[in-house]
Amino acid sequence: MKNGTLYAKRLKEVYSKLRGSTPKPEPGVPTDPTEQLVVAVLGSGTSLAQGQRAYQRLLENMIDLNEIRVSSAGEVAAVLGNTLPEARLRAEALIRALNSVFRKEHAVSLARLIGKGVRESRTYLESLDGVGPYAAASVVHWSLEGHAIPVSEALLSALKAANMVHPNATVAEVQAFLERHVPAGEARQFVLAMDAFAQSHPAPRPARDGSARSKPARRAGRSVRRHVTTPARGGARRGT
Repeated sequence: MKNGTLYAKRLKEVYSKLRGSTPKPEPGVPTDPTEQLVVAVLGSGTSLAQGQRAYQRLLENMIDLNEIRVSSAGEVAAVLGNTLPEARLRAEALIRALNSVFRKEHAVSLARLIGKGVRESRTYLESLDGVGPYAAASVVHWSLEGHAIPVSEALLSALKAANMVHPNATVAEVQAFLERHVPAGEARQFVLAMDAFAQSHPAPRPARDGSARSKPARRAGRSVRRHVTTPARGGARRGT
């Protein structure tokens, strides 16, 4: 990433403040990779927590992942309701992902990835229709215990607003950048801290004419660089 040394320094400074006020994550059981994929596809535009809430809504209203797979995007979006922004787009991506898994595995299951090499698994995940870099990295990180730093669209926007990554950087570029600079032993705490950072510092919205930010948004942007909040602990654990 262009100006990587500068951005690495800024990220390190912010993370050191977050890390100092965040309890070290306790070891936990890896999440189920299939469920983690669903959570990540749903939360790719927002956060892990919102993806978990959206998945819980689906579980409460639909029989299983196979029913979701054969449903229409409209039906799934209707169940999601207001749990997610752009619910129809997330529903479409989820259905494509589940069908892609089914075509490869003849079942809605990623169980065979458990115990496989991280590079092989990540390549497989990235080949699935409807699965972007964030979702693939999320499964590797939370389910396969590989070194990966999931970066949601919300986190990417927050980092750009805080001038912590290049303004033209993509999710895939930022993930690769972070994976080079964050040691594997720090990855879990870093992921949780950054997820909380994104939720606490949403990117400012453009003014209605699209030409400039509003005054509240400009104040919010300045606040990002002045203040660092304590991230909440999170992370899904193995489901049913």
